[in-house]
Amino acid sequence: SMETSGFGDILIGAMDAISDTWTASLSLSIPTGSIDEYDTVTMQGINPMTQMPMSNTNYIKAGYPMQLGTGTWDLIPSLTYADSADKFGWGLQASYRWHLGTNDDDYTWGNVLKAIGWGKYVFTPKLLGVGKLTATDQGRIDGQDPELDPNRSPVTDPDTTGGTRVDLSIGLNRFFGKQLNHV
Repeated sequence: SMETSGFGDILIGAMDAISDTWTASLSLSIPTGSIDEYDTVTMQGINPMTQMPMSNTNYIKAGYPMQLGTGTWDLIPSLTYADSADKFGWGLQASYRWHLGTNDDDYTWGNVLKAIGWGKYVFTPKLLGVGKLTATDQGRIDGQDPELDPNRSPVTDPDTTGGTRVDLSIGLNRFFGKQLNHV
């Protein structure tokens, strides 16, 4: 097993309500998270020749998804639509993350297009049903960290990164204290 820990990139941004239903935002991701995380990995097993227990300990660089940051400045614009009527509420958001430039380890994360749709229904003033669908399309890493052997593991191979993912979540929110008066 491997682990990394620490602080990631810092995100700063601004939002503007264009109208009652439309909001635009622009964020900047500052590359403060490490892209040079290492971990000690011990592999244990049985030597097939001697049938004796064996172990091998290495201090190796963690794969791409285990690094704490991107190493690049990233620009993230988004546009959100949200509305409601009676007990229903709904919305859509689209965002894009541009990774600007190449980091110090000679690679750039793939850009990310994300679309989110959600709906909600107020059953009672204190009970809210929610559903959300998120679609994410991320490009492959461009370049390669010279310290990562792509043959070691899929997490160290830039050709195995990127792809499209769709997540569906549903839930109930129960409010305590003051009553919910709006959607």
